[in-house]
Amino acid sequence: MLWLDYVDYAERLLASGVLPWADVTGTVAWYRQAQGLLGSDVVVIPVWSIVAHLVTTIPSLPEQMRAKPRVTHALRAALSNDAVRDTSTGLARALRAVFPQALLAVTIPMPRLAIERARRAASGAPEEVTIGEDEIDTAAPYLADFLRGFGDVGLDVLLLEASSLDNDGVSGELGWCTPVLNTARHYGWDVGLSVRSADVETSTSDIDFVIARSETSASELHPQPVRVAGLTGAATFTVVAVPRDAAPERVLEALGRYRVGAG
Repeated sequence: MLWLDYVDYAERLLASGVLPWADVTGTVAWYRQAQGLLGSDVVVIPVWSIVAHLVTTIPSLPEQMRAKPRVTHALRAALSNDAVRDTSTGLARALRAVFPQALLAVTIPMPRLAIERARRAASGAPEEVTIGEDEIDTAAPYLADFLRGFGDVGLDVLLLEASSLDNDGVSGELGWCTPVLNTARHYGWDVGLSVRSADVETSTSDIDFVIARSETSASELHPQPVRVAGLTGAATFTVVAVPRDAAPERVLEALGRYRVGAG
């Protein structure tokens, strides 16, 4: 089975480089095209791509995110925004209906990365800010509350994206993600961790699998076998990151080879 990370690639190829995340109907049409071309067994919704897009299209949202100086406020304002919630869950429901046989996954940044991205989106520029245990502990319930909105959409997988290059840092942050992990377990979702290092060891049994993000070139696809404990009878997936600038003919050729190997 193939799990294709194709959003950046298909955005360039099929959406002229800009996906209409605020338009659920238009985004579903794009997913139909992408799935028809690439045929991933897992359909992934990148939550932060939706948030980042809506920050640029809802004039009041950046102002709301900057309204208080507290380090975690921008994230709280973004995730509690009705348009952000309705667009994200509405897309998930639509994709579940359109692709009933596919596994449906949501990917969302872990608290530290979510705080960083929210503050950057609110200010329009990178910021130097201290994010410690207190901030992570405060942010985790915001993420958990947001994820509860997906409880009735038929989600299969929650993929957490980590930012730290330090293995201990990633494992330590997981210890502060109890509200998020409890939410996933309550709804029966499998939980994965997306990291930059294949050597990360998690100290919690709440993580079912780890995907190591590769530094991809403009033309190379990097297959990675991943065994997912709770999905389709402990299936082994070949996870493939498709680079944004990859040549379409090389992508299709490579996916044909991987599909034979993963079948």
